[in-house]
Amino acid sequence: MDDKEFITITDNDGNTEKFELLTILEKENSEDEFVIYTDNVEDKDGNINIYASKSITVDGKDNTLVDLTDEEWAEVESFLEQMTNEESEEE
Repeated sequence: MDDKEFITITDNDGNTEKFELLTILEKENSEDEFVIYTDNVEDKDGNINIYASKSITVDGKDNTLVDLTDEEWAEVESFLEQMTNEESEEE
């Protein structure tokens, strides 16, 4: 059974694309949530593309995704590195 979860993202031009939801990271001591997702496409080095956006409420609608600041992206990268290290230790 495939238990992958998917999200559909609509850009400002109305184009939609389906992504696999990897996780939602809730920032401690904050209401901030970071949505981490992938299109499962490999780059030229064989790495899978991973994206992250901040989930905010706009006009009373949840799940509006916005770009991360450099500081927020650094937090997400740190989380992903920690996750990767934990997976490596389990192997």
